[in-house]
Amino acid sequence: MNESEFDMMLTPMRVSVQRFLSLTLKRGHALTGNRGAGIEVYYVLVGTMCLEVACQPVILCGRDTLILLPPGLERTIRPASEVEPGAGTAEFGADQDLFIATGTIAARVSGTFGLLDSVARPIIEGLGDSPFIADSCRLMVAEFAGAEYGSRTLADALMKVCIVMALRRTLSRSEADRGLFGALRDPRLRKAIAAVIANPAAPHNVSSLAGVASMSRSAFAREFSATLAMTPMAFVARTRLQQGANLLSGTRLPVKMIAANIGFASRSHFSRAFAAAYGADPSSFRRAGLRQGRTGARRDVTALRHSLSQAGEC
Repeated sequence: MNESEFDMMLTPMRVSVQRFLSLTLKRGHALTGNRGAGIEVYYVLVGTMCLEVACQPVILCGRDTLILLPPGLERTIRPASEVEPGAGTAEFGADQDLFIATGTIAARVSGTFGLLDSVARPIIEGLGDSPFIADSCRLMVAEFAGAEYGSRTLADALMKVCIVMALRRTLSRSEADRGLFGALRDPRLRKAIAAVIANPAAPHNVSSLAGVASMSRSAFAREFSATLAMTPMAFVARTRLQQGANLLSGTRLPVKMIAANIGFASRSHFSRAFAAAYGADPSSFRRAGLRQGRTGARRDVTALRHSLSQAGEC
């Protein structure tokens, strides 16, 4: 994969860590069921994890393995000491409790599709040659436990590093997949997606994007929709609106100027499209974001004062 295209795809990826903690599973204990809409992350710190996913063979994950489970995937996790001897546990030395760092995250690329949308299998990568990953997981656990000033921001940044480390190994293998991975692995679709992300305001249309992908118009539209579960122009519109949301939240540019900057012919057209996507017109969305930011800042200041008080500094 072209390095600049990989960066173009993943640089705008936003990662939000919703929770992260450490957990010990002893013999006879297990995590089971469906944990909901978020991506589950596991990092094996000590022991060997036995991962069972519906309709797939049992997977043994040794120490320093990072596991990403797609949203809604049914799974059972237990110590490998629970597995019958001869199932491959000997090579892992699976005779101890399982100690893992685990959390739930949301990750979206350019605001348009989720990291593991349409992915049916777990992403599993051994990262024992990268001590930074284990240190990052331990730090994220500590940050969530302590609720220090800026903990969420730090955790989001560390988790993104962990994900990118795993993805660049996963994507080096030629395994077919849908969604983001399918688009990343297909150099034709990847070029078109990168072109939209790099310049959402350009006058993109199906024909121009098919040209970037070096495909016929009909073949491009068919492959794009089959892989990303949306049409090329829906992807363009969602990318533009996400950029608009970012500009509304992060700048004081007038709404009319934002609309022009992201490729809308008029403020009214932008406002209608934005309200349909976000449930609020651009001005209301900006005001709500400012109120939320002030509330969050007050919470962070309170947490900082508390930590300073605990340390005897105020």
